[in-house]
Amino acid sequence: MTSSFSDHTEEVQIALMTALAHEVMTAFSLEVASLEMLNHGYNSTLAVVTADGEKFALRINVNSPRTPANLRAELAWMDRLHQSDRVSVPQPLTNAKGELFTTVDSDALGRTTTAVLFSWLDGAEVATLEDKSEAFRATGRLLAVMHDEG
Repeated sequence: MTSSFSDHTEEVQIALMTALAHEVMTAFSLEVASLEMLNHGYNSTLAVVTADGEKFALRINVNSPRTPANLRAELAWMDRLHQSDRVSVPQPLTNAKGELFTTVDSDALGRTTTAVLFSWLDGAEVATLEDKSEAFRATGRLLAVMHDEG
């Protein structure tokens, strides 16, 4: 009997998604120096550092039922927010084929999935901040911008 992805321990899932990330990165004209799992849950997000020191964020859609049309809409929305110049959002990078997302067959997941490579935004995770009050105010301002831009 073949086990499903969810049957694996988190440690094994992370190893499988890290291996998949290496496969996804072959679709880009970048020499990967390192990959580090930042968050593994509904999706997997990894920090990608290239040989020349550039840093990116790679999101692998682990559990997401997003269709290509959904992804295009999400990325168009992010571009709209970026164009507004009112909020910093990561920008998706195109792969070597000029596509904003990469589709891969994953034996680990037992299906085809998608991944998006984004520019890196520096900053601290809210959970690591001693005083979170400014982060909460910034979130409120962000939500207001998103409402206005919607």
